[in-house]
Amino acid sequence: MTGFRKQWYAIHDSAAFNSRQDFEFANIPEQDRPHPNATICACIKTASLLKNGPKSFDPHSEHDILYLCPCDDLSDKVTDQDIAYLIRCGVHYDRETDSLAMFN
Repeated sequence: MTGFRKQWYAIHDSAAFNSRQDFEFANIPEQDRPHPNATICACIKTASLLKNGPKSFDPHSEHDILYLCPCDDLSDKVTDQDIAYLIRCGVHYDRETDSLAMFN
């Protein structure tokens, strides 16, 4: 498992998420949300974390899953706070595709 994947699971399983309520979008302060919709916030945040910048953001969907990006496309500068933000937006790590994804 690479560094990002270890970091993702460490944050996901950390004390910051003691209950299901800790995973809610409402836990992101309003001033940190560029939009009231969690999916749009997740897309904006993911685009800002890409190695090649926001212009390389190219999500796709399949059935009821929105695939945001392959994990290898993410910058090495992704912080624990970035991961917590994405988790609160409903993003999950998809092992099968090695990418960030969310149900839509």
